[in-house]
Amino acid sequence: MTETDYEDDDIIEIKDIVESFNRFDGQGLISYEMARKWADELGLDYVPAQWCIRQNFIKGML
Repeated sequence: MTETDYEDDDIIEIKDIVESFNRFDGQGLISYEMARKWADELGLDYVPAQWCIRQNFIKGML
């Protein structure tokens, strides 16, 4: 995006970007049993397919 003067609209360029991801970078595994336990503790009526965790020295998707 290119910002312009106040009176003019910003210029937005749409791009398709293809990236390959390292599947092991920041990715963890979680058992269905643990995912169900967390869902129950949070009072959810479903089991999420993934969890985002944040803690000191720990972060990522499970």
